[in-house]
Amino acid sequence: MGYGKSDDTRKERHSGNPKSSVNADVAQKKEGAGGKYTWGAAGDPPADAAMDKGDPNYDSEEDEHERKVNDEATLQPK
Repeated sequence: MGYGKSDDTRKERHSGNPKSSVNADVAQKKEGAGGKYTWGAAGDPPADAAMDKGDPNYDSEEDEHERKVNDEATLQPK
């Protein structure tokens, strides 16, 4: 019996959960794109911003054009 700590003893303040970040392998870690306020990972294609009618950059003519294109697509026979 030595005075040093043994690696075989379970420490009470450590999680026994195998999925805990303390015990997780590098391969099991999340491959996400960051945390809060992050807009995606590097290399991701930029997403189109949703336009709101209250937005100062809103273009009502573009909205009408999209509506006409969608109407024409639904009227064409398949």
